[in-house]
Amino acid sequence: MNKYQRHIEIIEQVLWPRGINGLVVFLTGLFCALFLSNFSFQDMNDYRKIYRWHANDASIEELIVKNSLLRMKYKYKVGEYCYINSKLDAKGLSKVEVSDSQRLQLEEMKSDGKSIVVKYNPKNPSDSVYIIDPNEIYYGLFIAVFSLYSLLVYMLVIMIKLKKYIKGRGRCQ
Repeated sequence: MNKYQRHIEIIEQVLWPRGINGLVVFLTGLFCALFLSNFSFQDMNDYRKIYRWHANDASIEELIVKNSLLRMKYKYKVGEYCYINSKLDAKGLSKVEVSDSQRLQLEEMKSDGKSIVVKYNPKNPSDSVYIIDPNEIYYGLFIAVFSLYSLLVYMLVIMIKLKKYIKGRGRCQ
């Protein structure tokens, strides 16, 4: 007997209890794990696109915060050309939600004339983005790892159920 058999049975009972309720619990959990993995990998793909872009200093031209939603225009120079853009995260949104501390920091930077760091596409310098929260990628990574782990556990339960079903059918009745 496998020394982890008892652990596997407990996981199986928690993730797929007997009866129709078990099937509902299992399918709901599987759907949530698939949804989370899709969500997190879309975020990761957005960050992957801008990962190799070049960084440049930019000045804040316009800063509007209304109901915790930030709109900002920034101006940066690449070579001899100046560009103005308003993308504020890896998805390319022009409005994002910010905390009070982020808002205050940006307002202070604008009033002091300090520059912000934007990333721009070296193949198309007019395409740029200002990342409000650079740590956001780590939240996405955490969700991705958690959702992959959940999917693996659910796949293990499916394999155990199939194995038991196949064993049960092979027995003489």
